Amino acid sequence: MPADHEGWNALGWAYLVTSHPAQAANAYGRAIAIEPNNAADRSAQGDALVQAAGGEVTPAALSDFRAALTLDAKEPRARYFLGLWKEQQGDHSGAMADWIALLKGAPPNAPWFAQVRDFVERDARAHGDDISATLPPPR
Repeated sequence: MPADHEGWNALGWAYLVTSHPAQAANAYGRAIAIEPNNAADRSAQGDALVQAAGGEVTPAALSDFRAALTLDAKEPRARYFLGLWKEQQGDHSGAMADWIALLKGAPPNAPWFAQVRDFVERDARAHGDDISATLPPPR
């Protein structure tokens, strides 16, 4: 499997969904070494690094998300996690703006839409914000 991008990608996904994020990050890193311009792989590696750090967007993860957005400005996972990074840095309004823009631009069949929308609503409530007028309707 040394030069098998899809194999490393699949292994990364398998590690990620079975709660082995550090191994997932390594596997995604191998996939990125084979296809360095793959935005989804960069975001997946960043996601794995965040999970390995207990939910903290680390500098390495942030670098992956920024690289993903350089390759594809619409990459949804990277956009979500950059919002999370802003939230963790104390920029709640910036995070909300990013997440609302992500939701408003989501394709009609985005499988992550409901989960992200629920998260954004919960986060807004925790900060005492009423964002009901700015959120797109549930799907």
